[in-house]
Amino acid sequence: MFRFFPISALTKTGLHDLLNKVYELLEKTPMFPIAEHAEESGAAMYQFKEEEPPFVISRDDDGTFVVSGAKVERLFKMTNFHHDEAIRRFARQLRSMGVDDALRQRGVEEGDSVRIMDFEFEFTD
Repeated sequence: MFRFFPISALTKTGLHDLLNKVYELLEKTPMFPIAEHAEESGAAMYQFKEEEPPFVISRDDDGTFVVSGAKVERLFKMTNFHHDEAIRRFARQLRSMGVDDALRQRGVEEGDSVRIMDFEFEFTD
């Protein structure tokens, strides 16, 4: 027999009863290995993998700020630095990823050298 739980997101009613019932069902449901069932049925097994940060900022011995990371390096490789619009787009993408703010937190100042892979440029605000 199914039991219905009327809920309303607008008035925020009914959620407490629903959550209590879900909790009760989870408490009395026996543990079962998901991976075995997935292999038997040919279904995909999804697992949470902690995402690596999109970039890392370090500093060379000569004082140059070095921005590295798979996402930044992929964007760098996909950018045609012979076109001004492509360079501006790359700069906007870095800014939206938070690279500019992270560099400021690390102490970068106007005119400091920043390197991404083999490309070095001066930081400007």
